[in-house]
Amino acid sequence: MVAPTQFPGPKHAEMVKDYLAVFEDILTVRWKRQAALDFRGNRHIVNRLSATDVKSCVLVWPRLSDPDVFYHRGFCDYGFWAEGDADKAPPSTCSGRLPPNMAGVEVTDKRTGRTAPLPAQVQCPMPQVMEQVPQWAKAECSALYRRIPLFDHQKQEELGAGYAALQAISTALYAGDSDDGGKGSKGAGDLSALIEDLPSDASVFDEWWEAWTGLAADALRHGFMVSPKPTRRSHYDLATSLAMRVHLRAGIIEFGRNNVIGAIEGATRALYATSTTTSEGTAGWKTMQGVGDFLALVGGPKGAAAGGAISLIGFLGEQMFPVPVKQVDFSGDFKKIVVDLGAKIDEVRTEVESKEGEYAAAVSELRDRINGKSGFELELYDLTENHASGDDARKSEKFSVSVDMVMSLAEQCGKIAIGYEGLLAHFKGAYKAEGQLADKDGIARPADVDVMALNREFEQYMRTATARYYLARDQIREAAEDYDEADGNAAQDFERIMGDPDMRKTMDKTSELDLEAEAADTQRPAGADTDPYEDGTYVTRKSQEAAAS
Repeated sequence: MVAPTQFPGPKHAEMVKDYLAVFEDILTVRWKRQAALDFRGNRHIVNRLSATDVKSCVLVWPRLSDPDVFYHRGFCDYGFWAEGDADKAPPSTCSGRLPPNMAGVEVTDKRTGRTAPLPAQVQCPMPQVMEQVPQWAKAECSALYRRIPLFDHQKQEELGAGYAALQAISTALYAGDSDDGGKGSKGAGDLSALIEDLPSDASVFDEWWEAWTGLAADALRHGFMVSPKPTRRSHYDLATSLAMRVHLRAGIIEFGRNNVIGAIEGATRALYATSTTTSEGTAGWKTMQGVGDFLALVGGPKGAAAGGAISLIGFLGEQMFPVPVKQVDFSGDFKKIVVDLGAKIDEVRTEVESKEGEYAAAVSELRDRINGKSGFELELYDLTENHASGDDARKSEKFSVSVDMVMSLAEQCGKIAIGYEGLLAHFKGAYKAEGQLADKDGIARPADVDVMALNREFEQYMRTATARYYLARDQIREAAEDYDEADGNAAQDFERIMGDPDMRKTMDKTSELDLEAEAADTQRPAGADTDPYEDGTYVTRKSQEAAAS
């Protein structure tokens, strides 16, 4: 029989059964041969291999101890077959021969003390034994199957799609290495570059944003304009970290599936090396990287949180499985091979459970890290806090404004909003992974449930940030229009700027989101930081007012 060549995937249980069916067929042949050899050599015939008590593993049948059977053993046709050509099928009957001139000889049964002559032809017990061997082999394979971590239903391509979607968001939000001020071109995309180019130094605004209307000057300087960079870093962190955890779940599934198949293949080859099973395209044994080492290898949480580069590696690639795939080798007699296969399956199961624990710890670490972030770092400054009539705290006798600069900022916020809204489409792919986040029994563990929850929270943070960028664009534009009404030169500048097709396209782009609804704070889970400004990392008007009161 030719072994199946399909590699591990959905409906893994059926595939395992196919591989075990090949193993069972070859085990049956090997077991029949060994039973015939043991009968010929006057040894116990083994009828069970998985029991720990050796005595309980042997076939107990009084007929095997009868005197005529004892003298027949060395002349049994099954024994001659077992010592002959390995590819030859066993006989269906035995001629029941005895040594020459033994027919009629009186022999004593030591069990009863009775004496009787040997018959001319013995009724050989081996045909009945041979009929039982397939049942013994089936029982062993059934016992092995019950020990296998199946991972039956998961679709790795769906996990791969989720990983790729999160990877796409991460790539778009990567803004260069942390040691280049976040402005390096290394891996940086247009969206991240737009965000990093937003002015965040209050001194930039001192000369030309006085008595701001719409988006209050102080709120803009100390509120909104200092929030895009930490928000980008948090979104990059979430996209990257979630992608890695989806990847880890897929890695555990791949490890369990592949190595069970690899072990069965190796045991099948060892059972009957001259069989027609093929080693071409075998699964082999994959060594999975430790979760801690894997996270460190691809950057880890500290790198993501700081905005540093994290390598989102190829799905289920060599960094997940760094050691070349090895063929699983077995040696010894057929009994040892079966027992060792069981031990190898137990090794897979134990390692899977160990990886599950590491995976859970990695998800818990991410949850704690995100819960510890303020809303200010996750979804920008809340623009609903701005005073519609401006900020009186910064009034000056001197008034001047550059509408070009104001509209440039509005356009920049608009482009970022459009870019962010474009990234929201990736969550459709990210959610494909959700139905596949489950353990060997197809049950979503708490860590899997939390990955799903973090994924959906992430989308809400992204949607809120998108809406707030759109609102920032509109509020800044409204402020420029107010200057247009108050100053003739500003009016000409505004009309000139809005006459540019690219500017108008950006400023007139309508979002598919309900901006007012989406701009509201995202509902945070229990245990999360509910005050977006309380850590004091960023000085905002709200935190200043709270301190003053």
